[in-house]
Amino acid sequence: MASTHAEEAAGAPAAIAISAVATFFAWFFTFVMYYQYRKHWTQPTTQTYVMVVCSLIPVWSLLGLLINILPEARYIMKVLLDLYEGFVIIMFMRLIYWYLGGKDQAHWKAEHKEPYRCCLIGCTLHPGGKTMRFLHLCIYQFAVTRPTFSFIICVLNYTGYWERRTPIYMAVTIMMFSMLFVAMWGLFQVYRIFSLVLRPYNVGKKFLAIKLYIFLHALQGFVFAFAEDFSSKRMGNEIELVHIEYTLFCCEMLLGGIINTYVFFSVKEYIEPEYEQNVLEGRSGVRTSSSYTSQNGGSSSYLPVDEGKEPIVQA
Repeated sequence: MASTHAEEAAGAPAAIAISAVATFFAWFFTFVMYYQYRKHWTQPTTQTYVMVVCSLIPVWSLLGLLINILPEARYIMKVLLDLYEGFVIIMFMRLIYWYLGGKDQAHWKAEHKEPYRCCLIGCTLHPGGKTMRFLHLCIYQFAVTRPTFSFIICVLNYTGYWERRTPIYMAVTIMMFSMLFVAMWGLFQVYRIFSLVLRPYNVGKKFLAIKLYIFLHALQGFVFAFAEDFSSKRMGNEIELVHIEYTLFCCEMLLGGIINTYVFFSVKEYIEPEYEQNVLEGRSGVRTSSSYTSQNGGSSSYLPVDEGKEPIVQA
């Protein structure tokens, strides 16, 4: 027992140091991206939404560092992690609706889409107002249920009722991953319905980034929770596992900050010369009435946009 505590004490400073360095650079690369955005402030509303969404990386890395510093308070920190995750999902959906011209425009565009098979068992989804409201429910429920379940786990843990391999533990875990699956399915269907309209905005990369962060966060939590079940027998002290998990988490956030800055949310699409070139080549974040009509075989509510300014959408 004494040797275990000694190993834990020796490992904690290293974990905190690595997490601190990773967190510092995650913030650094995020602020590099923010600086680039402000330098090329050509689409203020769009870029503001993107900056809020990308704030997930520094906030999560900071909370991961705090968990390494205060591992006994990790369940409280996890509630904050999941609350911010829910907030980012809501802001990401607002960004998508901004691209589409608002909820009414999104519903109108969905009405003109053809039905399609939405799963392996052959279920058919009929895009329209009712379908969009259903998909909203699938996505937004995760922004509520995820932090709610985290809060329940926090309360059960500190009251002594949260024990692994019990019916309560299994029920909560199954419900959490079921809600995650429903939300990921809803996000994918929204992108699939509007993929043609959203393609010029490079939204595919943005969808991939959000789904990747959310899914990997949940998967890593599940893997380490499973490992904690056997920590006393196979992997040492439980607190040591917490240090490993959140040191890795902070390093992942550093990697996420780099990828966000140079790949997923690159400032290139907001630089005016490139924006103007994209307009000429038909790849910009703006569609003229003629280009949309020619690709969709119908009328469009999009109007031409002048020199990289905000999209103008006619109601």
